[in-house]
Amino acid sequence: MSLLKKISYIFSAKQKLQSVFLCIGLLIGALLELVGVSLITELVSIISDPSKIHENAVLSSVYDMFSMNDERQFFLFMVVGLIIIYLLKNAFLLWINYVQYTFIFNNQLRLSGRLIDCYLKKPYTYHLDKNSAEMVRNVMLDSERFFQMLLSVFLLLSELLISALLCVYLLVIDWFITVSVVIILGIFTALYMLLFKNKAKEYGKENQIYDGKMHQSINQALGAVKDIKILHREKYFVDAFCGYGKKKMRAVRNNNVLGQAPKYVIETVCIGAILSVLLFKINRGEDLSSMITQLAAFALAAFKLLPSVSKINNYANLIVFLKPSVDLIYRDIKDTEDMKSFELADASEDVLKDGEAAAIKVEGLTYRYPHTDRDVLKNVDLTIPLGSAVGIMGPSGAGKSTLADIILGILTPTDGSVKYGDMNVHEHPLKWSKKLAYIPQAIYLADETIRNNVAFGIDDDKIDEEKVWEALEEAQLKDFVKGLPEGLDTMVGERGVRLSGGQRQRIGIARALYDDPEIMVLDEATSALDNETETAVMEAIDSLMGKKTLIIIAHRLTTIRNCQLIFKVDDGKVKEVSYSEIEDTPVADEG
Repeated sequence: MSLLKKISYIFSAKQKLQSVFLCIGLLIGALLELVGVSLITELVSIISDPSKIHENAVLSSVYDMFSMNDERQFFLFMVVGLIIIYLLKNAFLLWINYVQYTFIFNNQLRLSGRLIDCYLKKPYTYHLDKNSAEMVRNVMLDSERFFQMLLSVFLLLSELLISALLCVYLLVIDWFITVSVVIILGIFTALYMLLFKNKAKEYGKENQIYDGKMHQSINQALGAVKDIKILHREKYFVDAFCGYGKKKMRAVRNNNVLGQAPKYVIETVCIGAILSVLLFKINRGEDLSSMITQLAAFALAAFKLLPSVSKINNYANLIVFLKPSVDLIYRDIKDTEDMKSFELADASEDVLKDGEAAAIKVEGLTYRYPHTDRDVLKNVDLTIPLGSAVGIMGPSGAGKSTLADIILGILTPTDGSVKYGDMNVHEHPLKWSKKLAYIPQAIYLADETIRNNVAFGIDDDKIDEEKVWEALEEAQLKDFVKGLPEGLDTMVGERGVRLSGGQRQRIGIARALYDDPEIMVLDEATSALDNETETAVMEAIDSLMGKKTLIIIAHRLTTIRNCQLIFKVDDGKVKEVSYSEIEDTPVADEG
């Protein structure tokens, strides 16, 4: 698919309309540039031969209209008029630049937001396969490069218009010199693009790849800073970052040199071509004095044209260099198109009324992770009555967490179904998510207040403080928070570093309870805690029994001793067991 078609797909109708208006503005700007050049040429012509004022019909009419007495007065009038025209021209061009950059940067921010939305909507399996550093690069850098490329397209269009109009003007002045120079320039430009076009594309891909690697190095270093400091492995991570950085900078450097080289080549070729044609004319015996006006026109046009032709090559090179970012953004946005229509259908369809469901039923469930050939779960059948507490246990790698993720709806079964009443939960993810809450082993806490961490992902002005306190009370953390000097406004630090493990876990429970869910899934929620802290957290969990449907993935058997039902997962199979059957069975940490 062509570059323009991809840009058209990414842009909304409003953005396309704004682009058209911008192009019209650029055309007007190019015309004003031509007017400025032609008027200065005309001024030089009048200075060299004042009689042209009366020979030219337009100039003669202006002279008579203002009842001027001599050519000097007309010359002064023309100089003042030219100053005013240049002021207006440059004011308009400055305004067009303002509009252009406003369009670019506003829409760059919108595209970054759209990409974040796109990645958050992608299936959970996408995030299992994809490095988060790449997604950060796409949001922060590729969106910027997309609009840098678009700005290059606008600037290229502007320079092409200016160059084309100047060439038309020079054709009128002297068609022979103009055609000769354009042909010679065209040959050199085409040869340059042919030789180096693929190089720019190659450098663009390298730039994109090593940007992602640099982000990955930073994430790894900062994410494992404690281990790095204990082991004194700082040098490894610094060297990795700098190694990728050198490769990225080499690609950027080479591309910048490629972009600048035409400036010097074109200037040499253009000036050489004009002077060669002049020598040809002199050899033919043409009068030099008759060529003064032509030389002035070409000198002034060259002053505008040479930089324009150089920029055209530079912008064309930059567009090729940045094209990989457009390809990536187009692919990622297009991949989520079907998800949006699916969500809209899910939101509008009324499939289940409150109180109709009595249980969650897993029927004939089989699951295999993408790019693997082993079934993690095989033909699983189980029923979870609503309002009950259900324990899921088994050895490491048996598929406990996979089963929980399928029930949560973030993994889609290879075969079989999960039903809430008669509703297939994977066909109605939005409706299903409103009934759920999830408490993982490691609670993610943002570097925000306790209030913001309980009401996670909700705007400050929409947070219901009463619901926050109720959730904290159910999580048995209300007294602790009330005893803090700043209460709910207490900052927890990055990843909750200012809180103990038990307090972090109970904030996670409070977060899950904020929206009063019907079903809570606890994925080894106490496995990282010591026995004493686990006992305290389990008190909070046990207090929810009978009020919520609890699905508890076990790390320690004590975690599931109060469950009405216990399911053991082993070798992809699930069977119901009693607590007495598993009391002496060791339970692995993960699954």
